[in-house]
Amino acid sequence: MYVEGDKDIQPDILKAIEWYTLSANQGYVNAQYNLDLLYMGNEYIKPDYIKAKYWYEKAAVQGDIPSLNELGNFYSKGLGIKQDYQKAIKYYLDAANAGDSDAQTNLGAMFLHGRGVTQNKLEASQWYLKAAIQGDIDVQYNLGLMYLLGDGIKQDYSQAQKWFLAAANQGESNAQYHLGKIYKDGLGVDKDLSLARTWLKKSAEAGNSYALQELSKLN
Repeated sequence: MYVEGDKDIQPDILKAIEWYTLSANQGYVNAQYNLDLLYMGNEYIKPDYIKAKYWYEKAAVQGDIPSLNELGNFYSKGLGIKQDYQKAIKYYLDAANAGDSDAQTNLGAMFLHGRGVTQNKLEASQWYLKAAIQGDIDVQYNLGLMYLLGDGIKQDYSQAQKWFLAAANQGESNAQYHLGKIYKDGLGVDKDLSLARTWLKKSAEAGNSYALQELSKLN
């Protein structure tokens, strides 16, 4: 494939763009989306947000859900265009309702921080939950933190433990740290110093200094 190339040979980006453009102009959604990714820039080519947005729009019209989310990112971040949270939310909502976990995460963040909408952490948690169920590791951690702190939602240690565990099992070191603390302090679970050590050690080995401090208190 032209885009990937050999690790020792610079990919022929221009040739890749040429072939993707031919297919994209014939209406092939995958080609349009891959063209978008190239125009977003990489180590071999500078970003061209105008062209990237053009092809995302072409793909979105044909029902490509990830492209809807990407268009939301364009307006949310103001990539080559004027920042417009309202338009971002429209695209995120369309993609989120179609089941796109990235869009659900992005929509949750808009409600969490009050960007283009009235801040509503409960609404944010509901969108985060949809993404977390699909396995989004960052959202699983964020949701666990919201339940742990009662941040915008009712404090629920058992739910915090559930989502920290889901993220921790995927290697999220901060989730491993908080999970260790939950078992150490017996928050919503029976106190279990053995499990506390296990998760704090995993987090510490990943470079979490807070976990290392907590681990030293158990030894």
